[in-house]
Amino acid sequence: MMRKLALAASMAAFTFSSAVAADFYAGKTINFIIGTGPGGGYDIYGRVVAKHLGKYIPGKPHVLAQNMEGASTVRAAGFIYKIAPKDGTSIAAISPGAVVGPLLEGKLNGLYDPTKFHYLATANNSTRVCAVYYTSKIKSFKDAYTQEAIISASAEGGSTRDYAFLHKNTSHVKFRIISGYHGTPTAMLAMERGETDGICGIDWSSLRSQKEIGRAHV
Repeated sequence: MMRKLALAASMAAFTFSSAVAADFYAGKTINFIIGTGPGGGYDIYGRVVAKHLGKYIPGKPHVLAQNMEGASTVRAAGFIYKIAPKDGTSIAAISPGAVVGPLLEGKLNGLYDPTKFHYLATANNSTRVCAVYYTSKIKSFKDAYTQEAIISASAEGGSTRDYAFLHKNTSHVKFRIISGYHGTPTAMLAMERGETDGICGIDWSSLRSQKEIGRAHV
């Protein structure tokens, strides 16, 4: 189980007493960077959190939600790490893949180090699953230990790619990962067309709402 939305901040000093925090944040604006484009699930979660967050912070600062789309929230993570002020006035909503990816495959050419962030909260608990289409020769996770399973995946930093690599490198299943699909809809379309066997790292509630579960093995 992984978190669907992580709020991360990179700060020099983030621990304040309530009184000091109230003095610091009064009249200030916190830039709330949403690492995806407008209209999607991350954007909705991010804007709901941004709308209410300020009243729970001493000093009641204004919280301004801004989209910074790119590379499955990697761009937003890099912005927080290298460019944003390190004084508690910048927060980013990033995906689990943007955290896990660099840990599995290096530090994204030095763009950021996910171990240096302060992880503040999450907006949602979710269960991520691997699923194959009903026409696939792979009928269970156990089958992938003995037969090659072709897995649709997004670009680097995306959850569907990182979860697939995680299983391949820890469980040693025979996954052949085809990266570069633009989001889960195209990755799942490839699965339905028979180009791939399945997909990993997709949110269960999202899968359940989008597809007929009876035609997939989870």
